[in-house]
Amino acid sequence: MPTNNTIRHELTYLKIFIHWSQSVGHTSKEVTIEKPPKGNNRRPHFTRGDWSKLTRFMRIWISRGEEDGGKTRERLMLCQCMLVLTNTGIRIGEARMLKWRDIESKERLVNDKKSQRYIFLGEGKDKR
Repeated sequence: MPTNNTIRHELTYLKIFIHWSQSVGHTSKEVTIEKPPKGNNRRPHFTRGDWSKLTRFMRIWISRGEEDGGKTRERLMLCQCMLVLTNTGIRIGEARMLKWRDIESKERLVNDKKSQRYIFLGEGKDKR
């Protein structure tokens, strides 16, 4: 089933066709088609509870890697990758293009404590 936004987009071409058919005399009847309401294009997201449950499970899942055939390192890397993607908002295509040279480390003071901050310098949709 197409979304309302897809139908709205396709109606544009349908109206052009109807207008053309009227202009060349194939039909004289006025045709109007109501557009469906605009849909909400928000992406699905995790609630705070879902996020807590997921990150709690990931820590347990990583620690069980040795029991499941020595998969601790792979699980750790997968979880770290997922955390970078979700916490930075970077797209998968942008992340695929990242190199080690694109990651900078900066120290900063937070409540009189030194904190490490990582900056990703990748190219996005607009090539910045």
